[in-house]
Amino acid sequence: MKYSVIMNVYNEERYLEYALKSLRYLKNYDELLIADMGSTDRTVEIAKKYNAKVIQIQYDKYFDRGRQVIIEKAKNEWCFLLDADEMITKSLGQKIEDIIEKDDCDAVYFPTINYFFGLKSKYGLHYPCHHCRLFKKSAITVTGIPHNYLNINKECIEKFVYGEENALIHFSFNNIEEWMKKRYRYIELENNNNKFKNPIICGIKSFCRAFFKEKNYQGGYDGFILSILSSVSDQLANIKLYYENKKIDSNKIREKYLE
Repeated sequence: MKYSVIMNVYNEERYLEYALKSLRYLKNYDELLIADMGSTDRTVEIAKKYNAKVIQIQYDKYFDRGRQVIIEKAKNEWCFLLDADEMITKSLGQKIEDIIEKDDCDAVYFPTINYFFGLKSKYGLHYPCHHCRLFKKSAITVTGIPHNYLNINKECIEKFVYGEENALIHFSFNNIEEWMKKRYRYIELENNNNKFKNPIICGIKSFCRAFFKEKNYQGGYDGFILSILSSVSDQLANIKLYYENKKIDSNKIREKYLE
C-alpha cells in the first residue's frame, strides 16, 4: 500500500539532508511532500535534490499549525510525518511499512530516542516518549499546540509500538545556542497563555519537577543539567512577562532627553 511522507520546514539546511537520507529505509512511499514556510537558506534546494514536492505556505510562529495544510494536500490516506531534526532507522522503516500493509489501525505512536547536546537520553520522560507520526488523514485534526499538535478522532483505532529498535531518532538540540533559540521560541508561544509567577519560586518548582518527578536524576550529571535548563526556561519566561506587563516604552524615555 502506498503512502505519503510529509514534512514542515523552515531554514533547516543544517540537518534536513540527514532526515531525507534516512528515508532510504522506506520503500513503498510514492510521495515526499514538504511544506516550506519561507526559508531563506538552502532548505528548498536540498528538498528538491531528494525529489520532494515542495509547496510554499505562510510562516506562522505557531509552527505546528502548518501541519494541517501539508496533511490536507497529501495525496494518500496514510501519512508518515517526519521533522527535519529527526531520522528513521532500518528497523523502524520496516515496522512502518508492515503496519501500513496490515492496515488494522488508524493512528500509530512510536517511541522516541532523544539526543541532547549529542548525548543519548535513556531516562525520565525523555525515554521512551511516544509520538503519533503515522496516521490516516481521516483520523486526525491539528490543534496547533506545540508538541501536542495532533488530535486523534475518538472513533479511531490507536496503536502503540514499543522497543528501541522501532524508535524515531530525534536530535532535540546539539549545543547551548540551539537550546536558547528553541526555548525562546517556545517562551514566546507559551507566554500568550500564561500569567506572571515569581521567577525564583517557579524556577525551584520546575527544577524539582524535572529532577525528581520526571526522574532526570537517573541521568546523573547530564540529567542535573537538563533540570537546570528547565528551571532557567521557566524563570526566563516569567521575567519576560514581568517586563512586558510594565509596558515600558524606551522611545518615550529617549524623547525626554531631547526636550
